Order: sequence, then C-alpha cells, then structure tokens
Amino acid sequence: MSDRMDLECLWRERVARVLKGASFGDVLVSHSADGLRIEPLYAPAEEGARAFRQEPERPWRIVQRVDHPDAAVASELALADLEGGANALAVIFAGAPGAFGYGLAAPADLGAALVGVELDLIALTLDYAPFAAEAGVDACLSLMRDRRLTPDRLAIGFGNDPVSDAASAGRVEPGAMAKAAALAVRLRETGFESGLMRADGALHHEAGATEAEELAATLASALACLRALEAAGLPLDAASAAIDFRLGVDQDEFLTIAKVRALRRLWAGIETACGLTPRPIRIEARSSRRMMTASDGETNLLRLTLAGFSAAIGGADAIALLPHAAAAGLPDAFARRLARNMQHVLADECRLAAVGDPAAGAGAFEALTAGLCERAYAILQETERVGGILAMLADCTWQARLAASRSRRAEDIAAGRRVILGVTLFPPKTARPAAIFADVAPSGPLSTNDDRSRLAGSRDEELIGQEAAA
Repeated sequence: MSDRMDLECLWRERVARVLKGASFGDVLVSHSADGLRIEPLYAPAEEGARAFRQEPERPWRIVQRVDHPDAAVASELALADLEGGANALAVIFAGAPGAFGYGLAAPADLGAALVGVELDLIALTLDYAPFAAEAGVDACLSLMRDRRLTPDRLAIGFGNDPVSDAASAGRVEPGAMAKAAALAVRLRETGFESGLMRADGALHHEAGATEAEELAATLASALACLRALEAAGLPLDAASAAIDFRLGVDQDEFLTIAKVRALRRLWAGIETACGLTPRPIRIEARSSRRMMTASDGETNLLRLTLAGFSAAIGGADAIALLPHAAAAGLPDAFARRLARNMQHVLADECRLAAVGDPAAGAGAFEALTAGLCERAYAILQETERVGGILAMLADCTWQARLAASRSRRAEDIAAGRRVILGVTLFPPKTARPAAIFADVAPSGPLSTNDDRSRLAGSRDEELIGQEAAA
C-alpha cells in the first residue's frame, strides 16, 4: 500500500508540472452523459467477483443475424455463419425494432430460413414487428413439431416483449401486457422455462438513452413482465427465471463494461427485495447501431471490436455484433464473416472468457458500476412512481426524456466535444465501397428520426447533419 501511495504522489507531482497551474479537475476529469465523474486515477476497490454468465464454464454465444428478406438466401448465410463458428442465430422479421430496414417478410418464412440448421445444437432468438409475437411463437412451435424437437433440447429466446412493442409502435395497447404474459404461460406449459419474455434496453439505447436511462428502462420493462407473469399465475421465482435481458453495447469501453455489470447487480437487488435468491440472468449484448457510420464504414470495425471486448469483459451471455457495413445497407457474406471472426479472436486468442468477472476489484470499473447502479435506480424509482414504463410511454414523457438526451449528444458532436472517427475526425478523402448486397433494397428506412410518439434510433453520424458528415 505504501509503494502504491508513493507512486501516486509521484504521478501527481509530475502531472502538476505538466499542467502548469491548470486545475487538475478541469483538465483530467471528465463526465459521462449521466454526469458520473470519471477520474484519471482510482484506488483499488475491495470488491470480489460477482455472478457472471449463466454458463461461466464456457465462452459467450456468438450470435449472427438472419435478416435477408429472401428466406433461401438467409438460410445459406446462416449455414455459412454456423460452419464458420457462430453458435447462435437471431431471426429478425421485417418491422422489428432491430431490423433496420430489412428482415424476413413474415413468421411463415421461419422454416425456410432455417433449412438445414440443427436447432438443438445452437441458441435461437426471435425479433418481430410490434404486436406480432404470437404469430412468431406459433411459427416456431410448428417448426419444432415438424422436426420432432422437444423444449428440453432447445435454447430459444422467444422475443415476447410488450414494452418494446409499445415503444416502437408508438402506442400502448390495452391488455397487451396481460396477453404477452398469457403467451409466456402457454410456452411454459409447453415445457419451456426461460426466454419466455424479454426486457430490451437496446431499443432505448438506439433512441438516445444514456447508460443509466437504458438500465432503468431495462429494469422497468423486466418489472412490468414480472408483475404480469405473477398475475398470470406463475410463481415469482419461475417468473424471474423466464425473463431474458438485452443491452446495447458501444465503443465506450469503461462505461459499457460497467453497464453490463450494473444490470446484474441491480436485478439481483430486485430479486432479493422480492424474497428470491439471486441467480445469474441471461444478458444478450447487441452492438450499437447508433455508433455506426456510413461515410467510412471500415472504422466501424474498431468500434465493434471495442463493443465486443467490453460486452465480454462485462459478462454478456451472448454477443451479437452488427457487421461493419450495416450503416450502408444489408451486409454481405464478407461483412458477416468479419463480424463473427472478430468474436473468435476475442474468445479464442484473447481468451476473454477464461476469467469470471475480470473487472472485479478494479477501482475505475467498480466506481462506474456503483455510480450507474445509483443513477439507474433513481430513474427507475421515478418511473415506478408514475405507474411504470408503459405509463410513461403512453403519455410520451419517456420519449421526451430520451429526445433530450439525444439532443445533448448531438450538441456535443457538433461542438467537437465528442468525436467520431471517420466522420468528424480523419474523414476519408474518397469513398470506399461498402460490403453490402447492393441489389437488396430496404423495406423501410435504415434509421428513422425519433419524435414524441415513438422510440426510434439514429446513427451518431446523422446527429451532426449532412454538412459535418461530408
């Protein structure tokens, strides 16, 4: 301890000479979007490792998207991904919040898109257009029956997410939460115990949420699901185990690691308050769409590497990295290959899954994790006092809050306080072709502007306007 203090004093003396009288705090201390103070130096924290992935003995699952509108082509791409080492697929239907203009046309295409895929050897998640979960679940169960597969052999996240439905559709339908809970109960009666409902923070991240706001929205969604499942007759412990979680992860390494860790700590606290014994939750990390740029897509590889690294260190159970060309269109096989191989390097060569909770005890990560927990819980309490996340979506107060956060982010980019590599910093002199299917037109906008009636994300590049992007 004495040696560490001596080194810190020496460091501070040398920094003071470099600053030449300038304030230490003004120059070297920064703040997150939530106002968390980020110091240049932290003391070690006396914290032990916490609950990590549900399967800590194995690496996270590498997720690849099934989102080509042609089911036959989608199947070919999925098989190539699985042969290349992916072990999970995310089936995206057109109109889903994470479809970004593409996706399978309808749940009826599910079987054709998964031709040749051994479903009992991989994990599967489903994303639908708003209020289409029941049709998607029926298609999935029908496929199971056709292939004579039983629930005990499958790992499926059914994407039953009424809060995201309301947020992305711009309306709260009466009885939608109870209907979603009834669908989850039907799945449990079929033999499934997990993945019956989802609490998705990534949607709010894309709409401009700060880290604490995203965590609060995720927890508020999970609480709404928990109450609905209990009201539908599930015991509280079974209801908690039925919920999966999703977060958006971006290039901010420290805050992303802290955010994933904070979600586990926060939900464990909620389970304890409910009289339950906390157990590891399943977190899927999806790389941020809003951080992607179209003007210099290859710099997205740097951002994606940081996002994947941070999600792995934070303890995500599954990681879905958007291909680097996603901002320009529908990524082709080459872009998809890079997205999955990036994770192989992180898992197999960097061995990021070899240690449980590697950030434990590090002063910076513990301080940021604790800070995010405090801010997120305060926002969650505000949300609960007015009736929950659905009530805030119904009167548009949640949308207005995220719009304000997004506006502040845009101002920071325009003022140069936040830079985007390849756009505001070192933009390319000549455009380079993106690795996309040029002959596949999007069925909807690649990204949309958010307003007071819905949540919709936007790339950071779009926040600074056409003139700055050029």
